[in-house]
Amino acid sequence: MAEISALADASRLTVHLDSEYRLSDLAAAQERVETGHVTGKVVVLVDPRD
Repeated sequence: MAEISALADASRLTVHLDSEYRLSDLAAAQERVETGHVTGKVVVLVDPRD
């Protein structure tokens, strides 16, 4: 864990994003994950105004 923390502090980590969905589109985000063809993280954006 310390090694990962050091990499993050040095800006040497890369997170690959497949897609972003609003909280109101949570069902679509789940469907995307269930396809099995995700090539990165699927992000759900939580906005209190959503």
